[in-house]
Amino acid sequence: MSTAFSHHHFMFPFRWDILPIGFGLKDIKENISFDERTNLESIPSEFGKWKRKPFSFVDETGRFLHENYNEFTYYHEFVAKAIYDYPFAWKKNQEVQKYYEYDIGINSTYIINYFKDKELLSLTLHVKGISLHLYNTGIGVFSFDLSNCIENQNTPDAILTINEFGRRIYPQFMSYNGNLACKNTFLADSIELRIDDIPIQEDFSWFDGSNRFLTPEEPYQLPKHITALFPDDFIFSINGTLAEPKKLITKIADDRMFFLCWYGNDEKSKEIADHFEDKEEIIGDWWYSYVFGDKPNNLSIANKVMQKEQLKAHTYLRWIGYKTIYGISRDSLVCLTDSSDFARGMMGVHMQTIYYNMMVLCLAQRASILKFTAEVANLADLAKIAEEKNLIKNIKEIYKNYIEFINKLYFREVSSQIQGIELYSQTQKLMNIEKEINNLDNEISELHQYVSLMQDSERNEEAAKLNRLAIFFLPFTVVFGILGANFLKENSFSGLWTEGAWHGVIIGSFISIVISVFIFLFNKLNKK
Repeated sequence: MSTAFSHHHFMFPFRWDILPIGFGLKDIKENISFDERTNLESIPSEFGKWKRKPFSFVDETGRFLHENYNEFTYYHEFVAKAIYDYPFAWKKNQEVQKYYEYDIGINSTYIINYFKDKELLSLTLHVKGISLHLYNTGIGVFSFDLSNCIENQNTPDAILTINEFGRRIYPQFMSYNGNLACKNTFLADSIELRIDDIPIQEDFSWFDGSNRFLTPEEPYQLPKHITALFPDDFIFSINGTLAEPKKLITKIADDRMFFLCWYGNDEKSKEIADHFEDKEEIIGDWWYSYVFGDKPNNLSIANKVMQKEQLKAHTYLRWIGYKTIYGISRDSLVCLTDSSDFARGMMGVHMQTIYYNMMVLCLAQRASILKFTAEVANLADLAKIAEEKNLIKNIKEIYKNYIEFINKLYFREVSSQIQGIELYSQTQKLMNIEKEINNLDNEISELHQYVSLMQDSERNEEAAKLNRLAIFFLPFTVVFGILGANFLKENSFSGLWTEGAWHGVIIGSFISIVISVFIFLFNKLNKK
């Protein structure tokens, strides 16, 4: 394959739920056990053209893979268990994640067709791989691994266009004439994925203004170049009652996939590094567009002061003296270097391996937080209509899985390497993950307290029933105590009670009934 001028990953975080036979559009997922809906063990090692690929230091031929070793040892051991799919002693049948790769054949391409000045143009990228990370929190990360190997697609503006149009999965907005305006602004005219020269094309025509199937219940449809890669037991919407169990995939973010990009350009990297050395600031419309995924010459910001502040917060400068600059946002991780073999072989590879997996982990954390937040919100509504027993069970499962997520998937530090510490910390901050974790902690705790109150109320009710029963027999016990423990024995002969014994029993029972009725009526009046 030719030398790559840039590498691009388009990463789609999503939610998955296993739904049973008979589930319909009006049913509530949260009525089903969380553990049943997110049972990772039920996902087979192979489905369709997807095949599970456990992590290893050697390939199929036994050849040692030094890059795999390098990225594995980059992370803390407890973090590696969450990032890589491999067996370890304590895991047993409780995988944190499963990793799959799609069979892309010999020659696969990703073609972006877009309008520029009313002219339809195309950008073609080589597909290096298509991967899938599934986590036991019921979320996943789908990823296209693409290389830009065509020389006339090596311009700075072409790189921005690839990132801007290549990652969109549905229209950001609609206009009076359908999606035409959106295509001229943000959306590609079409995305064509060719697997072994078999085309899968998404032209977004489902979103045409005349589509009567567009409803608030189903306001979007995931693109064909994602959905067509999954077999029939995976679905992306519910149109009726399920005749067999299905795995439902739903989006969890917006119309943009997260993008990760390495680009080698001598002039651009020198221009930005020299400007910083001279002015001690990061400034530049192209760099802003590169970091935030904007298109050339059309920034999503019109305030130069704010632009400088944003770039300062979103740029990582440790290696700028070597003309290597990183940019981070909620939706991207980008790297600009020169075009040397060292930069391509070191930073380019690190972006595709070490930092790719770091971003998958961050996306998995962010998506899990969003899923748990949705679960908590829906369970809070469900509390008004659900059976108490099932509701308590489901809330306990959410709480248990959330604790497991905090212990096994959320980390404050992932590496001992200073650059890994800094990049991860900056990404966590810009994605607002720590703040969202704290907010979710409070929501989960409140839900758990609600369960505790329900259980306390249930226990109190049971105790009240026992108290009422005890009160009923209390007068009889008092009468029996006054007459003496030997009363029945002294007033009986040949095992038979005398008339006096029966009188004691009857009097005690009568007093018990009278007092119980009095207490019952007293409680009724107090409640009113």
